[in-house]
Amino acid sequence: LPCEHKCCAICVDELFDRSLTLEELFPPRCCGQTIPPELVSHLLTERMFMTFYRKKVEFSTSKRLYCSNPTCSTFLPPQETDVNWIDCKQCGTLTCISCKHGAHDGECADDIGAKELRSLAEENGWKACPRCEWMIELSSGCQHITCICNFEFCYSCGAPSGICDC
Repeated sequence: LPCEHKCCAICVDELFDRSLTLEELFPPRCCGQTIPPELVSHLLTERMFMTFYRKKVEFSTSKRLYCSNPTCSTFLPPQETDVNWIDCKQCGTLTCISCKHGAHDGECADDIGAKELRSLAEENGWKACPRCEWMIELSSGCQHITCICNFEFCYSCGAPSGICDC
């Protein structure tokens, strides 16, 4: 490993597996140093290796889109398109890029659930991550937030960490 530690195949596999499931553990690290998958490729299955690169794209995408079919929910990577929807390669469902629901004609209807969430967030003082829009509640502690997408920002003003005077 980059930090000179030794690791068995089972531990490397477990480390990579967890990092692909829990975004806050991605990319896999030891002693705070990223473990390049190429360095341990001989210990990983081909499937794990390929999943790593798919997750790398997903986790680095700020405005993520997932298949609108609830039984699929596959990540739909950003792509250039002439239409306002993306075809899921996994199940074939068409998902609207704007509202993230099933593809439809005309303008998107404002989602009632999203409206209710925004209202609830305003009532409770919750904030959405400026990068991925994940809803965050700060009950105590400092205003510096690290979201599940690894974006760091000020809870008070929403500016990226280190930019504001809050």
